[in-house]
Order: sequence, then C-alpha cells, then structure tokens
Amino acid sequence: MINGSFVSIQINGKYLFIKRNDNGLWDLTGGGFDVDEIDYKGVVLREVAEEINFSLQRKQIQLCAILGQKLKAEVSGQYGGIKNGLVFLHCAILYEMPPILLSEEHTEWKLFDYEEIIENYKDFSSGILWMFFSLLAFHQTKKVQEGMLYDRRIWQEKEYV
Repeated sequence: MINGSFVSIQINGKYLFIKRNDNGLWDLTGGGFDVDEIDYKGVVLREVAEEINFSLQRKQIQLCAILGQKLKAEVSGQYGGIKNGLVFLHCAILYEMPPILLSEEHTEWKLFDYEEIIENYKDFSSGILWMFFSLLAFHQTKKVQEGMLYDRRIWQEKEYV
C-alpha cells in the first residue's frame, strides 16, 4: 500500500496551493510516505518543511479525511505493482502569512479563495481538487471524512473531472 499525507493551509480565508514543476497544475503541500515512515502527521510536517520551507507544528494540523485511492498505472509501476493506498488530509489555519521558499519541485505559490478554485478547477490536480472537496465536507460536518478519493469529484451537484 502506498500512502500520502497532505495539508490544506488556510490563511485569512484563502487556501495555499503550490504549482508543480512537472505538470503545471496546482497542488496542496504534501506527498508520499518514505519507506520507514508510519506517522501520517510526521509525513505532512516533513513535506511542508521540504516543499515550502516552513515549520508547521503538530498541534497546528488537524486530520480532516482518510481516503482510499487507486494508483494510476505509471505510479503503480514505480512501486512494484501496488495498486492501492491511503491519503491522509489535514488542515491548518494560520492568521498571518508565513515566509515561503519553494523547493525545486514547484514554480510558484498562490492563495486562492473558494470561488477562484471552483472557477479554475481544471488548473488543479484532480486528486488534490477532490481532497479539497473532502476538506469542505469536513468543515460542514465537523467529522473526519472517509471513503474513496474519486468519490469526491462531485461537489454541490456538479461533477469536476
């Protein structure tokens, strides 16, 4: 099983996204577990430090969703044919803008409000967009979301593909 851990960082009512260097799509901060890692919060804290050079504290993040995922063929091939994994989605609310220094994996960062995300959804990685819908459902229900990542592609009766 291949697992990933991501965080949606909200700053003054907007959401921080980083643009991937390899495909030009907007992404959340986070990534996959290293071979020896088992702590999903530790993974996201490491990824935030690596990708935007910022030190979030464990107490600043809250688990929002645990979602199953089916890996794309090219990703599955990189991991010896493993086809499934879990995604752990966290959220953090900050009240001031931290200094951000991007890793070489990313070209820029931007704060988006909800409307900008919905209007420009094709500019976002589909998995990340679906995680964002899980975050919104968490905020509405105050319960950790569970299910499959691809189930989240429908938000407010509109399908985002």
